[in-house]
Amino acid sequence: MLWRRGVERATIRIDPCDPSPEFLRDCFAAVFASLDERPRRLAVDVYAECESLSEAVVTLVDGNPAFMVDGRGVVCADFRRRWLAEHPVPLPFKRRGPTRLLMEPTSGNRVKVRVDRTVRVW
Repeated sequence: MLWRRGVERATIRIDPCDPSPEFLRDCFAAVFASLDERPRRLAVDVYAECESLSEAVVTLVDGNPAFMVDGRGVVCADFRRRWLAEHPVPLPFKRRGPTRLLMEPTSGNRVKVRVDRTVRVW
């Protein structure tokens, strides 16, 4: 897995007191701003471990990610069609352990996003 050599990591934890789609959108906006500032490979671990949370997913609407939490409103993120999904959609975030997204900037200010299925929780 040469792809992961030297990959930086970031963590997003859905707030158990307020699991909102706006929160997820804002977290991913911060990740994209960070990649704009300094392009690099990034592994983002998303934790959705909330007793009150039944489902958190990301899907694509017109080429932009849209976030949904417990069926509450879809919040589309205006990432200018930058999220190049290399995973099936909708993508549910796991309730136990992280869902690791591997992000890699490409040409044209776009970012490939794929799921690392090798993540293990000990």
